[in-house]
Amino acid sequence: MTEQFLMHIGPGHLETMGLLLTSSAILKHQRRYFQASARLDQLLLLYEQSFGPYSYQASHALADHAAIKTEMGNFEDAKALITEAMDRADKIRDVAGCAEGKIRCLVNLSTLCEAKGEVAQMHQHLALALSIGKEHLDEAHWMIRHVGALIAAAPAVPQPLATIWSENSSLVSFSSDFSCILTPESDSSGFIVSPV
Repeated sequence: MTEQFLMHIGPGHLETMGLLLTSSAILKHQRRYFQASARLDQLLLLYEQSFGPYSYQASHALADHAAIKTEMGNFEDAKALITEAMDRADKIRDVAGCAEGKIRCLVNLSTLCEAKGEVAQMHQHLALALSIGKEHLDEAHWMIRHVGALIAAAPAVPQPLATIWSENSSLVSFSSDFSCILTPESDSSGFIVSPV
């Protein structure tokens, strides 16, 4: 069906772009990641041609592509795509579009952190996204409500319950529900979470 839209009304038509975005989301939901990625690649080209490489739309397509990579477990590729999307969002001239692009990137970065078990970093990215939204968007903007809901639903940062010295004389802590071991990071910025 997408090909019919491309042929009959043209690739630069807003309906075609909307169809590509919707079909990529459906394919992602169906876990047909390679097809969803192909749709987003196609959409990114159209967005760049129609709105420019430093548009909210182009940043959005890159961030959506990063979400697919995260679900596939390709964390390095996801991080690279989020970084590129954030760089593009920084160059958006419209203040609201720039804020929306950054929020979308930070939400995707929080999802990536959650997938990697970096719960504290996930909370930091969501807090920054909410702060950007409150500073640059209308209070009733859907993105602010969305980030607020994500924060409310986010898993709690594991807190150490018991700390012991392990056999190799390193400090080991257990989370309060004993579901994971919390190992202090070398730079003292938090804990590395490992399932028990």
